[in-house]
Amino acid sequence: MTEEETKKENGTQELVEDKNPEIVIPPFKKEVVPGFDAQIVDKERPDKRLPLNEEQKEAMDGNVARLGEIFAGSDINWQLDGALNISLMAKAKGGDYIGAHKDFDVSVEDADLEKLEEMLLKKRYKLFLSFENKDNPGDRDVEPVNAQRLRETTPDHYLIGAVDEKGNFDKGAQLNNIDLHIVKRDNDGNPTYRGNSLPKEWFEPRPIAFEGQTINLSHPAKVAFFKLHDDRPYDRTDLMILAQSGELSMKDVEEIEKANDREGSEVLNLAEQIIDKASAEIKKGMTADQIYGIFAKDPMVAQNIERRKDSLQELSQKISESECTKEEIRGFSFQIFDIMTPILKQGQKVRELRSWVGDAKELEQTRSDLQNKF
Repeated sequence: MTEEETKKENGTQELVEDKNPEIVIPPFKKEVVPGFDAQIVDKERPDKRLPLNEEQKEAMDGNVARLGEIFAGSDINWQLDGALNISLMAKAKGGDYIGAHKDFDVSVEDADLEKLEEMLLKKRYKLFLSFENKDNPGDRDVEPVNAQRLRETTPDHYLIGAVDEKGNFDKGAQLNNIDLHIVKRDNDGNPTYRGNSLPKEWFEPRPIAFEGQTINLSHPAKVAFFKLHDDRPYDRTDLMILAQSGELSMKDVEEIEKANDREGSEVLNLAEQIIDKASAEIKKGMTADQIYGIFAKDPMVAQNIERRKDSLQELSQKISESECTKEEIRGFSFQIFDIMTPILKQGQKVRELRSWVGDAKELEQTRSDLQNKF
């Protein structure tokens, strides 16, 4: 491979005018913003987002419009993700922001990554991988990449970052970084999440006009589904506001519940497969280290071993002191890794969402009846 081909492969080709080039962007460390969530929530009420003053609203409006400018004229299938959808749904009806938002999130089809890369370069943006800094967890290490490298890597985050005329990350640019989510599909064209298919209609953009730009909102059910996976106090409030907005139907809730049940079943199946596979190799009399090694060689376990190392050591020790039956190993595993609690908690959150949406629909019907009566 020539030097020029190597540069192109790594996404570091030199900047040449009028030739739609790659931009040289040296690695950099993202600035640390301590206590990020504390900037958007009330200290006394962590379940409540801080309200925006007029200056902050203008800045947010400018960032939203800038997002529209970035994607203007492209045929890329993109959507705004996250709670900012709830605010913009409200604004489209004459309402206002639900409060402060800490970042911008967009989703793009995996098949569109090359087109996204090309488009971003024309707008002075670039694709980045983002990793937690090992020496200081508050810092982020980021690396500029091309579409193929981004597709093949699994960092903590994917980012779209602004760059200046020299190709350096532009920390002072308006909307200088955007969290990027990649939509992958199965052989039938269904969007997937954690190995499970999601409704296609959730990933069809819902365009709105915003200050002369077009913003592709997400389907309300998609917003709710992913919000259910977050556990911050204000996430519950966001869901309640979305439910009360009337944007969600009971059919949406049913689809969310089905998707949640499929995900829970997949988690259980995967856990049981890992446990049963290890059980077939574990024999009575094995040491905790030997048992640990059996679990650790599973690819899924190995991928998360640093994060769950203490729990795996505890499990291995517990098994080594037992009769090592399949039932004991499964019981210890479910107990120590607390496999059922998150699944049950998700189900409870979906039922709560159903209740909120039902109440909103009843209120809407009551208002309609009163209007027709008088």
